[in-house]
Amino acid sequence: MRSGWGITYQVRAWIGYDIASSTYFGVFPAVLFPVYFLSFLDSGPAADLHWGLTTATAFVVAAIAAPVLGAAADRHASRWQLLVAMTLLCCAATASVELAPGGAMLAGALLFIAAHVGYTLAMSLYDSYLPLVAPAGMAGRVSGLGWGLGFIGGIAAISAVMPLASGGLEPKHLADFRWSFPVIAALFLLFALPALGGLRKVRSPLAPAAPSNPFQAAWRTLRGWRDQRELFRFLLAYYLINDGVVTIIFFAAIYLHDSFGVTVEDLLWLTLLYHVLALPATLAFGWLADHWSHRKAIFFSLVIWAGTILLMAFGTEPWVPVTVIALLAMVLGSTQALLRSAFARLVPAGRSAEFFGFNALAGRLSAALGPILFGVVASATGSQRIALLSVLLFLLAGGVVLARVRIGD
Repeated sequence: MRSGWGITYQVRAWIGYDIASSTYFGVFPAVLFPVYFLSFLDSGPAADLHWGLTTATAFVVAAIAAPVLGAAADRHASRWQLLVAMTLLCCAATASVELAPGGAMLAGALLFIAAHVGYTLAMSLYDSYLPLVAPAGMAGRVSGLGWGLGFIGGIAAISAVMPLASGGLEPKHLADFRWSFPVIAALFLLFALPALGGLRKVRSPLAPAAPSNPFQAAWRTLRGWRDQRELFRFLLAYYLINDGVVTIIFFAAIYLHDSFGVTVEDLLWLTLLYHVLALPATLAFGWLADHWSHRKAIFFSLVIWAGTILLMAFGTEPWVPVTVIALLAMVLGSTQALLRSAFARLVPAGRSAEFFGFNALAGRLSAALGPILFGVVASATGSQRIALLSVLLFLLAGGVVLARVRIGD
C-alpha cells in the first residue's frame, strides 16, 4: 500500500537513509569542520585556499571513483554492499578527526577527504535507488520527501552537538568541541542501520549485457555519450549549477563568521533555523515539480539563488545573516532534490547506479572547481564578497544549458 506521496516500505527505507546521512552533511562539512580547519588546523594567510584545495581534492577523488563504483554495483548487484562500505568509511574518518592535533593541517585534510569521499560515494549509490523505489510519476515528490525529511537528521545532529560546540574553539572549550566529531559519526551510523536493513530488500537488477569490468563499462558509456545525448547535456547543466550550490555550502558558514562576526554558537542556531525551514520548503518544491514541471521549479529556485548571493555580497545590515539562511533554506536542498529527480527521469532502466555515478562525477568535479575559484579569488583580492559574485556565473550558465534539455515534463 502507498499514500498519495508514494510511501511504500521501500520508500520508507530510502528516506531513512537520507535522514541518517543528513546527520553528517547537515553539520560536519558545512559548519563545524570549516571553522575547525581555519581556526585550529590552519589559520595562516592562505587558509582559504588550503580549504578550497582540500574540498576540491575530496570531490575529484569521489568523482573519479563514482562511475566505476556505480558500474560495479549495476553489473554485480553489489549496490547494497558498497553502500554499507562507504557509510562505514565516512563514519570512521569523521570520528577520527578528533585525533588531529592543532596545526596538523595535512592530517585534518586527509581525514576530511576520506570522510567526504565515503559520504559522496554512499550518496551516489543511495541516489541510484530512486528509480527503483519511486512509483511511476512520483519521482519529484519522493525525492523531495527524502531530502525534506532528511533535515530531521540534521536537526538531531545539531541538537546533539550544541552543548559540545557552542563554546567555540577557545582553549577551555576545545576538548568539548572536538568531541562533536565522534558524536556526529555515531549518529550517522545509528540512524543508518535500520535504513540499510530496509534497502537490502530492494531488488537491484543486473545491467544489460556489458563488459564485466566496471572500468571498461564506464569507459564504454563515456565513448557512447551520443546515445544518451539528453542525459549528458543535463549533466553539463548540473555541473554548472552545482558549482555554485556547493561553493555556497562550503563557504557560507565561513563567510558569515568572517564578514558578520557570527559566533560558532550563533552558526549552530542559524543552522538549526535552516533545517527547520528547509524541511517544508523542499517538500513544497518536490510537489511543485510533479504538478508544474521540473524545469520551471528549478528555474524558480535559481532566481532565489541569485537574489541570495547578491544579498550576501552587498548586504551589511545585522539582519542579513538570518535572511540569507532563510533564503538558503528555501532552495539549497530543494534545488538538489529537483536535479536528482529530474535526472532519474532520464536514466536508462537497469543502469541507475552507473549513471548516478556519472551524476556524482559531474557534481564532484564541479564542486571541486567552485571552492578552488572562490579560494583563489578571495586570496587574490582579499575579499570574500568579490569571490561570491563569481558563483552567479555558474548558475546563469547552468540555467542556459538546462533550457535546452528535454526532461520529459
